Amino acid sequence: MRHARTAISALAVALSAATAHAATLSTGLAGNNGQRGIMFNIETGSDALTLTSLAADFYVATTADYEFYYVAGGIAGNQNAATNWTLHDQILDLAGTAGLQSWDIADLSLAANSVYGIYITNTFGGGINYNDQVAPSSVIAADSNLAIYSGVGKSYPFAMTFDPRGYVGSLTYEITDHMTTVPLPAPLPLLAAGIAGIWGLRRRRG
Repeated sequence: MRHARTAISALAVALSAATAHAATLSTGLAGNNGQRGIMFNIETGSDALTLTSLAADFYVATTADYEFYYVAGGIAGNQNAATNWTLHDQILDLAGTAGLQSWDIADLSLAANSVYGIYITNTFGGGINYNDQVAPSSVIAADSNLAIYSGVGKSYPFAMTFDPRGYVGSLTYEITDHMTTVPLPAPLPLLAAGIAGIWGLRRRRG
């Protein structure tokens, strides 16, 4: 019977799939200023999300290294508090070009109905273009799942603050709360039962 259970389980796994819905939220802003980094808040809606990649207006003279930090609760009170932030990912020797560049970051899980501070910064040799014509702490982009707020420019690593500044770029995420399971077609339970019966007969004959 163990073999029958294994076959049934394998059949169920093969015919059941969980799918995540991906989306990209862009601020649509143009860069008109820049600094070593940009720090801003994001807020999730009623679904948990997984942040998978970003695009930003990186600029460098040759190549440079960048770091991606986050902090739960947002940037208020944390703008100069390096120990409160988690270094989540790094990219080395990024060659900047005109316009937005994508960075496939390590997946970052975000809880539903939560605020997070995001900090993208350059460690040497360049920086990030942003927009300085935004209102403080204002929503600069939003969809039904995620909102991006205006933030501040930062000198590396957690030094001078330039306020307000708007993130020029986009965030790509997947919805991780709503998983779609593909139901088994009606004849398949009968097939599974048949597999179990065949294995039962083989065991009795043995």
